[in-house]
Amino acid sequence: MKKKGLRVCMTTQEYPPMFWGGLAQAVRRVALLVADMGWEVHVANLYEDQAPPGLLDEIIESRNEDGLMVHRVRIGREGDLPRKTLWDSPNDLSIRLMHLSLERLHRMHEFDVFHVFFLYPIGYVAALMADAYQKDLIVSIRGNDINQYIFGPEKATFIRTTLRRANLVTSVAQDLLVKAETLTPVMDKSRIIFNSIPSPDGPSPAADVPGLEGPVIGTVGLFKGSKGLPYLLRAFQEIRQGRRTSLLVVGDIREVERKIQNRYFSQFGSEDVHVTGPVPHESIGSYMRRMDVFVLPSLSEGCPNVLLEAMASARPIVATRVGAVPDVIRDGESGILVDPGDSFQLSKAILYMLDHPEKAVAMGQHARQRVSDFSPDRERQAWRSLYDGVRDGLNGVDMI
Repeated sequence: MKKKGLRVCMTTQEYPPMFWGGLAQAVRRVALLVADMGWEVHVANLYEDQAPPGLLDEIIESRNEDGLMVHRVRIGREGDLPRKTLWDSPNDLSIRLMHLSLERLHRMHEFDVFHVFFLYPIGYVAALMADAYQKDLIVSIRGNDINQYIFGPEKATFIRTTLRRANLVTSVAQDLLVKAETLTPVMDKSRIIFNSIPSPDGPSPAADVPGLEGPVIGTVGLFKGSKGLPYLLRAFQEIRQGRRTSLLVVGDIREVERKIQNRYFSQFGSEDVHVTGPVPHESIGSYMRRMDVFVLPSLSEGCPNVLLEAMASARPIVATRVGAVPDVIRDGESGILVDPGDSFQLSKAILYMLDHPEKAVAMGQHARQRVSDFSPDRERQAWRSLYDGVRDGLNGVDMI
């Protein structure tokens, strides 16, 4: 007889409703699915707060949300604390607090499995927990974790430790597994599970954005260095030399990078660049329908939800060959792919879409058909298969 009431702790730095990015949405989707399979699911949302670190018994808030036990763990910043020696990291206290918080939760709930959705630092902390208490560890590579931290020698060491300890590794793109393999062997214990989006309810009106003139080129996101926005700004500067057009930037700039991003806006921007600022997630589709061409200029990605949403909206798409994008977009059929970090290729591809509207519309329609291959049912089946194997392993059945 199978063991009942198995408990999994999913750790993440982002979770709704406080966060609505791709990571937050993915964790919630998987958590609800696994709970539907009969697991007792706990979500440990260890989030950064600008206030100083608090006491262990006051920084955890737990409550039931949609049948899941969600633990919000506030991890304060210690930036104002002086270093005692050259070897003291300014992040030691915060990461130690993450570990103590997770250990406190484990002692209260006795988890059978830890499932981490970001490699550093939360993944490393959970790996320490799994090792200390001899629990199974599932590691899900999302994109920015391995793309960003693999280049820092100290963080790469932590990531390597996390991946080595993992019993199972999932990824949203093959190229992320290739990067992980450069640190430690993972291929024999890994599988790719693409993101998904639900089928759209139906057409809705395009957003009313004052000041837009001519064809609208658009992009969506929380913009940071890896999103490649400066390359799109530079490409747009070239495009608008010969025609009247507008660039619609839906979203906001990550606060820590606002200064450098604003420098690019000053260099390449114009009165034809319109930045919305933060918008509700449910409104993104209406803004996309205002775009004649959707552009994803990223330097690195996992499996971007915003790309799937653009496909569902039948937008003509220009995107860079990063992460799962080449697996999702068929170049020349459901969009045009270009190399990352190349403004000239971006402008050339966008101009092709604008100059060949019939072909652009056909690509958008093909994209909408193509996105059905990345349905919630397909994602659910993949996660169900993985967790069925974990459950069998915990019940003494060899995992295949």
